[in-house]
Amino acid sequence: MGSKAKTLADHLATVPDPRKIRGQRHVLLDIILIAILGTLSSVDDWEGIEEFAKDQEAWLRTFLELPHGTLSSYCFSHSRLFGLSF
Repeated sequence: MGSKAKTLADHLATVPDPRKIRGQRHVLLDIILIAILGTLSSVDDWEGIEEFAKDQEAWLRTFLELPHGTLSSYCFSHSRLFGLSF
């Protein structure tokens, strides 16, 4: 059993990005992981996810790219993750 265990980020990195090129300002993996982490932290709306990301930005930057900083609630609500509405 010499195989290396994959992390959640490793698995999510294989998710195809449904956005058009011009809509890819933020890294899809960053969007997904922030949404998951916020939800695990009992956040239940996009404004709360935005606040979570801003409050935790220093920590999030230790493992996410965040090339344009954290996302706004508008970005989350309009990212149309997987065609689902939350």
